[in-house]
Amino acid sequence: MRLPRHAQIQTRGRSFGPKPNEFYVISAPKIFHNLLPLSQLPFHIAARIVRFDDEEIGLRLIEMGCIQGTEVVMLRKAPLGDPLAFSCRGSIISIRASEAQHVMVEECNV
Repeated sequence: MRLPRHAQIQTRGRSFGPKPNEFYVISAPKIFHNLLPLSQLPFHIAARIVRFDDEEIGLRLIEMGCIQGTEVVMLRKAPLGDPLAFSCRGSIISIRASEAQHVMVEECNV
């Protein structure tokens, strides 16, 4: 990302900023390229919880110990696809597929 020339810092009469043919590189926050909803996680694949899109569901899962950064694994799916069973911190947690849709995870690099 290129900053405009007028974006210079003035302190005690000295100018700190890009010289005529230079520019600053601003690092962006970490971008998760492989985010997927918890409901779409394949069987027996480890994933890490990144965020909760619904505050109410997020609070309920946090109370059960599934906080951001926790590793989860999909274990079972009911015959009609609802509910889903996940392993989280040594416990098996069962939630509805509609609720799992609001939990975003990224696959762990093992």
